[in-house]
Amino acid sequence: MTIEALNFTPQTLKRELIEQSITHWNEMIHEARSHLLNQTWQQAAKQYWRVYPIAEQLLRESFCKNCAIKGYIRTLVELAYVLRKNQQQEKLSAIMELSKPLWLRELSPVLIEELIAIVTNITYAPIAQIDIWIEGLFAMDEAVNQPLH
Repeated sequence: MTIEALNFTPQTLKRELIEQSITHWNEMIHEARSHLLNQTWQQAAKQYWRVYPIAEQLLRESFCKNCAIKGYIRTLVELAYVLRKNQQQEKLSAIMELSKPLWLRELSPVLIEELIAIVTNITYAPIAQIDIWIEGLFAMDEAVNQPLH
């Protein structure tokens, strides 16, 4: 018997499972974003549908609430955009309805209002405007990941 087996607790198991979920989310969101950036909208939609439940799970269970909120919101925003590009906006209303109980438990009222406003804008604003906004979002990500000289 190893020392690790002797130190096993439900808390350590939960932490390990959450870490695995985070790794899985990172891998899947990377693939989804690749499809989004390549404008392969159907593949992107399929992948974002796989990623979204993991983001929800992390929002409910993660030890780093701020990280989970950030990942959840980005996943939802990108899913909304991909659904718009696939002309499946009606699914956004269903997502928002199904997600409201989770939002009420896990997000502040102000954040919920902002999230609803963002998804509504993605759904109804001119697509050219949303394209520019999404491009800017990814450009900011790239700038943040650039090394400092």
